[in-house]
Amino acid sequence: MTPQSLAAALGVVLSFVVGILSSRGIISKEMADYLAGPETLAFLGVLATAGLGAYAFWSNRPHGIIKSANALPQVDAVITKQKTADEIQTPGIVGSVEQAEKVVSTSRRRAHHADPTPAGN
Repeated sequence: MTPQSLAAALGVVLSFVVGILSSRGIISKEMADYLAGPETLAFLGVLATAGLGAYAFWSNRPHGIIKSANALPQVDAVITKQKTADEIQTPGIVGSVEQAEKVVSTSRRRAHHADPTPAGN
């Protein structure tokens, strides 16, 4: 989602909420006009851009990339340096091939013992 589309979605939600608050007499018409005005929507665009930028920065740090790789369904284990594996402390992120083999054998046993009938039957 781009910052522009996020800002547009937030603007629609804000306008909806402001309309409800104004129709019930909780806020005045002047306040409703200010909250649904272009300055507020521009400020929401700035906040959306800053939030997405912060998230991108946070998720693209080395530990975030390793955690994202570990979360993929095709990945059983991620082998990193032992210090990194100790810092992250997430199952599936290990510091040696031996530890990875233990993780893979455990995940295969769990998959083998899973109920073979599909959900909803």
